[in-house]
Amino acid sequence: MEPLSRRRAVALTGMLALGACGGDDTSGDDGIEVDGVWSSATPAATDVGAVYLTIRSGSDDRLVGVGVAADVAARAMIHRTVDEDGMVSMEPVAALELPAGEDVTLEPGATHIMLTQLAAPLEIDTSFRLTLDLERGADMTTDVDVVDPASAPSADVAQEPVAGPISRIHSMSDSISASSSPLTGIATS
Repeated sequence: MEPLSRRRAVALTGMLALGACGGDDTSGDDGIEVDGVWSSATPAATDVGAVYLTIRSGSDDRLVGVGVAADVAARAMIHRTVDEDGMVSMEPVAALELPAGEDVTLEPGATHIMLTQLAAPLEIDTSFRLTLDLERGADMTTDVDVVDPASAPSADVAQEPVAGPISRIHSMSDSISASSSPLTGIATS
């Protein structure tokens, strides 16, 4: 085996040090950065969940789909919460604009990734993989950490709506035909 040159040893040490820093940042090959990816744990009787994150693209792009493995949920879709005259509803989003260099945050009560027909409740301190389908850039996969609703990054609105009347709204949105929307969830098993 050939000994490491000083230059290679320094580079390897730097890579190992950066890897040890951890964190929940994910960077793609196309200048896409994803940070703060989380989902709230769900009660046993709930078959819907949501994923929240911040995404930044190095160039103009669009998030055109999302997906999870079938052992997590049957479908994953980009949704937007709409409040019209005091009536809150959800609607699918065909594509989410990602302006170059700007943070786009998906958060409770706003734009988020909806998971429907959960295979099992999302449990605290577990994680699952989420695939982001970009229009111009390569697809990207990131880990989603499942957290306690009481300690969620946006704990004031983290899980309560999903366990209540909003579940009925999501059930109605599930009836949208897969052929009418490009957001049927990417099969990523």
